[in-house]
Amino acid sequence: MKFLQILFISLLLGISVSAQISKGLEYLNSEMYTSSKKYFTTLYTDLTLKPEVCYYLGETYRLTGKTDSAAIFYELGLQQEKPNPLCMVGKAGLLMSTDPTQAADLIKKANSVKEYKKNPALHVALAKVYASNKQFDKAFEILNAAKAIDKNYINIYLTEGDIFFNQNKPGEAASKFESALSFDASCKTAYFKLARIYYMGKMYPQSLEFIEKSKTVDEHFPPVLKLSGDIYYEQGKYAKAIGAYSEYLQSDEAVLADHSRYAYALFFNKEYKKSIEELNQIMPLEPGNLVFKRLMAYNLYETGEFKTGLDQMKDFFASSNPSEVIVSDYKYFARLLQKNNQDSLAITHFKKATENSQSPLEFNKEISQSFEKMKNYNGAAAYLEKHFKTNKNIVPADLLLWGRNCYFAAGAIDSAAIAQNPAKANERAALYLKADSIFGDFSIRYPEHYMGYFWRARVNAILDPNTESGLAKPYYEKVAEILEKTNNAERKKEMIESYQYLGYYYYLKEDKSNSLIYFNKIIAIDPINSVALEAIKGIEQL
Repeated sequence: MKFLQILFISLLLGISVSAQISKGLEYLNSEMYTSSKKYFTTLYTDLTLKPEVCYYLGETYRLTGKTDSAAIFYELGLQQEKPNPLCMVGKAGLLMSTDPTQAADLIKKANSVKEYKKNPALHVALAKVYASNKQFDKAFEILNAAKAIDKNYINIYLTEGDIFFNQNKPGEAASKFESALSFDASCKTAYFKLARIYYMGKMYPQSLEFIEKSKTVDEHFPPVLKLSGDIYYEQGKYAKAIGAYSEYLQSDEAVLADHSRYAYALFFNKEYKKSIEELNQIMPLEPGNLVFKRLMAYNLYETGEFKTGLDQMKDFFASSNPSEVIVSDYKYFARLLQKNNQDSLAITHFKKATENSQSPLEFNKEISQSFEKMKNYNGAAAYLEKHFKTNKNIVPADLLLWGRNCYFAAGAIDSAAIAQNPAKANERAALYLKADSIFGDFSIRYPEHYMGYFWRARVNAILDPNTESGLAKPYYEKVAEILEKTNNAERKKEMIESYQYLGYYYYLKEDKSNSLIYFNKIIAIDPINSVALEAIKGIEQL
């Protein structure tokens, strides 16, 4: 009876130890190395667990590239009253390439430990050692032997899957992870790794299927939260990405790069102030981080903080090498310069963006705007023309702007310029005709809008300076007709200009009746208009 009691207590202790280790092993297998280190460190003080915990802490450090720390913990496991065979195997893995004889002795010694001969965990540890040293056939041979001991031990299949995955064999890896699920349908690690395989193959719907299955087991599993965030981010579903990332960032696994991606998701979702708040929290942790500096400048532009944004962007460019600068950096630098009335420099940086962009035509309109602000209407017109030649979606205001730039470019060629260079007269005329054509196109596209007719009237009034041919007459008549219908008081100035031209036109034609009609229309909307009053007085005295 006493023997059975001892056996029962031993079994309970074994189950307890196994359960405690398995939680940390889930972290380790799921590449949650921060959680793994934290968890196994809390178990380290338990003398019953310490030998095996030393191995898993060693593995955590090895898998994060800290082999010196890994060696320390493997050695600690060997210094126990009963040296742990898993630690022997771990140490052998570190020595295999530099001291194969000692490595072989350690493996032999580990295999001789009676309590572990039928323990598949030792076989898995051995397989990982051989796989990490590129001896893949030996690793799979050992894992097959482990199946003969306990085919239900899912770490066998997870390890097979990992080996195939690291060999860039996603199909074989997926098959092994699915095998793990056949033995344990609640294995979050297997769901995560299957989801990641499909994600890496850009098969997002399939990846999300496994993510949803994982969530039925644990909807807060950090690796799955991060992966779902990454999928939504790459799909441009930024609101969903933000939801996943915001929860993931509460876990121990989140690193600065994850916070950066979250800040970018907020930026792309037009939550600029929240993105700034996130950046303000992480920038002090890495002040020289160029990604943070870049995104902060972008956000400051979008929130209208143009002066601060320009200072931030200048700091970014001063801190970066040319190879680190991307197209959007030039674009936002140019926009910030433009908003700070440094249009000449803005044009320079827009052109740099154009030179490096895969879609360089997107900057033509903004370049045109800077030229216009500098009153370089030729440049403004030229870049708007480029914009229209490559853009199917023509905005009415931009079409008018193009015509106006041609109009003002023509007006900038004055008599002095023509006297100095007679060829300028032809250039001036060509620009006016081009403006007339553009405004005509506008009127065809938008016949109910007065602006096309109005600007066409102005062009033709200049082309007919003495109003001999009445070139502007039909266009001013159309302006008057449209504005009288709408009775738009805000367009009083345009109505007066139209009536004044028409009144003068009829005056020159000695048509006193019609001339008076139009000058009186001016008085009706502007009773003290001096030009109209003088004109009426003069006509009535004829």
